[in-house]
Amino acid sequence: MEEEFEASGGEWLKKSFDEIFKPVRRGDVTNQLTLKGAKEGLNFVAQNDTNNGFVKTVSNDEYKVFKGNSIIIGRQTGIAYYQANDFVTTDGVLVLEPLEFDLNRYTGLFFTTVLLKQLQKFSYTNTVSAQKLKELSLCLPYKMEGVKKVIDFCFIKKYIETLEAERIETLEAYLTVTNLRDYHLTKNDEKVLDKFEKLSDTKSRVEESEVFRLSPVTMLTLFPNIHQGRRLKKDDQINGDLPFVMAGTTNTGVVRNIGNDVRVFPKQSLTIDIFGNTFYRGYEFGAGDDTGVFWNDKMKDSKALLYLKTVIEKSLVGKYDFGSKLRASQTHNFKFDVPQTNNQIDYQFMSDFIRAVEKLVIKDLVIWTDKKIAATKEVVDGV
Repeated sequence: MEEEFEASGGEWLKKSFDEIFKPVRRGDVTNQLTLKGAKEGLNFVAQNDTNNGFVKTVSNDEYKVFKGNSIIIGRQTGIAYYQANDFVTTDGVLVLEPLEFDLNRYTGLFFTTVLLKQLQKFSYTNTVSAQKLKELSLCLPYKMEGVKKVIDFCFIKKYIETLEAERIETLEAYLTVTNLRDYHLTKNDEKVLDKFEKLSDTKSRVEESEVFRLSPVTMLTLFPNIHQGRRLKKDDQINGDLPFVMAGTTNTGVVRNIGNDVRVFPKQSLTIDIFGNTFYRGYEFGAGDDTGVFWNDKMKDSKALLYLKTVIEKSLVGKYDFGSKLRASQTHNFKFDVPQTNNQIDYQFMSDFIRAVEKLVIKDLVIWTDKKIAATKEVVDGV
C-alpha cells in the first residue's frame, strides 16, 4: 500500500508538533473522589492504558469539558488515546486538538499511533509536558492538491482499514489455535455463575447456610511473601532476557528486558506499584523499588490469581498517587472479601468463576469477530 502511495506522488514529510496541533490544554480534575458516577453523563478519562483511558461516566458539570474527536496523553504514562466523545479528565492529562482539520475515527487512530512512537521515551520519571511535545516531529503522508501539499486523508483511512482487517485475521487465527472459540457454558459453569450471583443476595440459601460466603481475608494471609523491589536506574539497566517491572500501566509496567544481577521474583505472582496498579505475572521478572511483589508458594492456579488480582485492584483504584504512594509494607493488614467454603478460602471456586467469565467475554468477541470477518469479505468480494 505504501509503494502505491509513493508511486502516485505521495511522500512522507516531517512536521513539527505546532504545525499540526493547537496549544495543548490540560484537564482540571484534581481529586477523583469528587466525581459523581452516573449511568448517563460525561466520560471521565484518565491515564489508564486499558479501555482507552475510560474510567466511568460522571454527572459533574463544574469541570472543564473537552469535545470529542480529541487525543489525550497521560503525562506520567506517555500513552496516547483517541477520544471520540466529550469528556472530563485530570490535570495529569494533556489534550490535543488538530489545528487545521477535524479528527475522526480514522485520523484519530492514525495520529495516536504516530504519537505513540514518539512518546516511548517518556515515563513517570520523565513526564510529558506541553513544552516537550513542541520538540516532537511527526512523519505524515502528504499529496499534491493543485499546487499545495496537503495531508493525504484518503491514504490514512485506507491505512487504518487495512490494519484493522489484518488484526481481525490475526485474532481469528489466535481464537482457532487456542480453542477459545468454545464459549459454550457447561453445567458447572452455570452453577458457578449462579453461585456468585447469590453472594450479593442476602436472602439466598447460600448466605443463610454460611457454608459458602464472601469473608474478609488479610493480604498477608493470601500472600505470605510480600516484598518491595529494589531501585535500578534506567541508565544502569543493561539488555538481557529478564522482564523488569516498574510503576505504570504501559505494557503492564514492564519497561524492558534486562541482564542486571537483580532478584528474580517467581512466576504466579502479583505486582502492585506505588499507584495501586495491580498485575498478574505468569513469568519470572525483576522489579524496581516502586513496585511490590506478592506471592503464595501454595497458590499456582493462574485463574485464581486473576480473580484475586481483580478484587485487590478494585479495592485500591483511585486511592494512591504521587502525594500518597503505596508501599508493599503497608499492605499486610489490608482486607479483601474473597469466597470461602466452610471458613476456608475457596480457590477452586475463584478459578472456575474466571474460566466461566472468560467464556462469556470470548462469546461476544467471537461473535464480533465473525461479523467483522463477514463484513470484510463482503467488501473484498464486492471490489
